[in-house]
Amino acid sequence: MTTARSRSAGGTGTALRERESRPANRPPVRPRRPAGGPLWARVLIVVGALLMVGSGTAIIGGRYLISRYTDGVDQRRFGGEAAVPRVNIKGEVNFLLVGIDERPDSQEGTRADSIIVLHIPESHDRAYLISIPRDTYVQIPRYRNGKGIDFNGSREKINAAFQYGGGPAGNGFDLLAETVHLLTGVKFSGGAVVNFSGFRDIVDALGGVNMYVDEKVTSIHLGRDSNNKVVYPAFDINSDGTVGRQRPGIKPIVYEPGLHKFTGWQALDYCRQRDLLANGDGDYGRQRHQQQFLRAMIKEVTNKGLAKDPLKLDSVLRKTAKAFTFYGQGIKLEDWILAFRDLDPGQIMMVKTNGGKFASANVGGIGSVEVFTEDSQKLFADLNRGAIDEFLLAHPDWVSADS
Repeated sequence: MTTARSRSAGGTGTALRERESRPANRPPVRPRRPAGGPLWARVLIVVGALLMVGSGTAIIGGRYLISRYTDGVDQRRFGGEAAVPRVNIKGEVNFLLVGIDERPDSQEGTRADSIIVLHIPESHDRAYLISIPRDTYVQIPRYRNGKGIDFNGSREKINAAFQYGGGPAGNGFDLLAETVHLLTGVKFSGGAVVNFSGFRDIVDALGGVNMYVDEKVTSIHLGRDSNNKVVYPAFDINSDGTVGRQRPGIKPIVYEPGLHKFTGWQALDYCRQRDLLANGDGDYGRQRHQQQFLRAMIKEVTNKGLAKDPLKLDSVLRKTAKAFTFYGQGIKLEDWILAFRDLDPGQIMMVKTNGGKFASANVGGIGSVEVFTEDSQKLFADLNRGAIDEFLLAHPDWVSADS
């Protein structure tokens, strides 16, 4: 069995024959860490906390709990062309949400595992989550920060921008925001970076999350041995990144279609799978599952009625605060949260770039990549002119099904 980890799974990619020259100062390519995952999902802490407060907690109590939570959050600013010059939290807002698999041994080696544009119109009554595939082939611009980051720019997969900007300890968010802006034209009012440790904690603190599995998904990471013990890995990974043979005596964990109650480790494992999906939809399937998970988590938060249970709310927020970096441009996190307290979780639309279909290419020295179609470019052009609803009316199949 040899499944390409970045292949187009039936897509009709156009071969790009040119070989890109790599900058001399480019950091060394590090192998992907097998046991990590697309750990972006704690971005819902912002939206989720907002929903908790807005769904019934008295405003004073809400401010107290949120301020306790935000005391533990790393709050920063970012700059450059991607940043909105004067942020107005009462108006239209675009957030850049970044999920990382942070390696404890090397922060500089951290790439963006998930990249999501969160668009909230001026009415603040709905939101749009637009995922950008991490393998999207882009121009990463030249970047200098005067503090040791001296990157000359290159053309490659978009997830590398976070690494080249210095990762979570440096200005990885800044360079990724510049790269996404160059690709989409979107300017950002703020953003968030989240990592692995908060994902399982918040799911387990909630007692699990209910999620509908829309296709059969086989885990390449986790399986069960003859004693029914969960073990890692279920498959060998070849040196070229393809999925190799199933390990002897290990039965891979399979997520069958239907409604599931996921624990933290199950949700993490499910949301990071892209290789053995029944529909063969690879990163687009994973992207869809990530978006569905976001909505499922927000629903779980509101269904649990945490707004009426201050002690549990406090516990959930504080468990994840240290795994979360918020870019609020000098505006306090609690003010951001309260500004969106009327946002309806049922009005969060999940939008698929490229319509959820492969638009693959092969680049010498890099391998298989994804490219933005003309329609994806139009999606963001319409978003920037305040007409995203017009685009989605004309492209209803670009909206993912509910979780």
